[in-house]
Amino acid sequence: MQLDKYDYIIACASGALTAALDIFWVGEFSLKDAHEWGSDKTEEFVKKVAKSQGFKGDDTKDAIKFLADEKKHKDGTKGFHIPADSNTADFGGGIQHHLRDFAHHPTPVGLFFSILTQFTEKSYGADSKGGFLVVDVRDKTFIGKNLQEKMLYGVTYWLFHMVSDMAGSGTLSEGTGIPGPIVSLMKELSVLPIFKKTDEKGRKDASVYITRLFNGTMLGERDENGKLIKEGLLKFDLRTELGIAHELFEQAVPVVLCECMVSVSYLIRRLIRVLKENAVSSISDLKLLKNQFIEKCSADELKRLRTLSALSFSTVDLSAAAVVAFAKCEGDKKKFVVGFAKRVNYFGVGRLIIAGTGELGMRAEQVFYEYEPVVAKAKNKVLEKVDPNVIEVSDKSLSTVGTIAGMGTPIGFIAAAIGVYKDISESAKEYKIAKEERIRIEAECKDAIELLDEYHEEMEIVVSEYMIDRLTIFGGALDQMDLALISDDTDSFIEANNKIQNKLGNDSQFTSMDEFDALMSSDSTLKL
Repeated sequence: MQLDKYDYIIACASGALTAALDIFWVGEFSLKDAHEWGSDKTEEFVKKVAKSQGFKGDDTKDAIKFLADEKKHKDGTKGFHIPADSNTADFGGGIQHHLRDFAHHPTPVGLFFSILTQFTEKSYGADSKGGFLVVDVRDKTFIGKNLQEKMLYGVTYWLFHMVSDMAGSGTLSEGTGIPGPIVSLMKELSVLPIFKKTDEKGRKDASVYITRLFNGTMLGERDENGKLIKEGLLKFDLRTELGIAHELFEQAVPVVLCECMVSVSYLIRRLIRVLKENAVSSISDLKLLKNQFIEKCSADELKRLRTLSALSFSTVDLSAAAVVAFAKCEGDKKKFVVGFAKRVNYFGVGRLIIAGTGELGMRAEQVFYEYEPVVAKAKNKVLEKVDPNVIEVSDKSLSTVGTIAGMGTPIGFIAAAIGVYKDISESAKEYKIAKEERIRIEAECKDAIELLDEYHEEMEIVVSEYMIDRLTIFGGALDQMDLALISDDTDSFIEANNKIQNKLGNDSQFTSMDEFDALMSSDSTLKL
């Protein structure tokens, strides 16, 4: 079943409807809202974990202190402290050590360095210039005495300490949180030697940018000399990354819904067509129609409709984002760009790119099959002007065309044509070499023929004597075999056969039927 206008209408309508849902329900993307959402969820999580460990209050700062305090609580329990906290001054103090100390990264790398600290009694991180830094642990209270304690402090205490730090220290406004997985990974990679570019103070540029991003000064206003005039709105820490993930998830809902609407409508329309073409009276009849239903469904058709719906979705979404941004920018281009960027559904744009790539792949395959005969025909025209001996050697050229042209691009076809030319050139060289070799062989053969002519008569005499001798023996032996068969004389037949074998240079194993029976009864091998 080919796609009809209703398939296209449904696909376009699905994209437009879900785009409207995105505009009115999801709204604009806000880093501030993302950070606030992440902060609220983080505080709830910290308090829940603290209460599971015996905390009785309901204040976030108290819950943080309860989890992180290295001193004993009133009930005799102790907070989840880690050795790296004793090196806070080595890694930039209370504001920076969560970023520069790798043991404070809530990632597998952070866990690795936490365990490594237990066995080496050293802390690992980045120095003020962005290089890798290793320092001795100042306070070894939380260094395990044996393997069990080391794993307890390095894993369990580390996990609970990350929970206490994710909501901030509680001493500065909302507290200094820990970096999220993205910023942590960026900071860990920035200490590698491949990042060499530095500023006038010898600091790695990558490290400076990551620090500004974590501190919240990356998005702030700076003068022409790069000096910070006004701080940014938020810090890009774990709370912000969690909020961004939540915002992106909300953006994904309309996109996924659009995909579902197109796919379901496509399948339902094919099912209806099958039901109309066949009389169905029971569930068992539906089972019999399964193959017909599968035949009417095409992955390429569905892919095309999904591409069309993604295009419709992004068209409506981007148009609405541009209109709203223009209405609010008051003629300021920077405000327009920022406003536009906030309202774009990035999941929708990504889906369109993926769908468009798939559509180009389908079209490239079609182009290849359409152009393959053309390329083959062009190759044949070229070969018409080439020696026939070269054509046989250059048959592999067409496979070169098919391989390169399979990329489905004009460049591919040009490259294929060049490949044909190269193959023909190589074949011509091979043919030239073969021709020279043939001339040499013909000359040698000519000399040999002249020599044979000189001994022609002698050769005829030798050949005649050779053939007459053998033909006489073979003829007599065959006549004897015929008479032996008629008279049922086995010994005579064997004698005639032995004459032929002896003339050919073979020895006989038996000369009579009695000798043959004796041979068969013995352990000797019969040679045929």
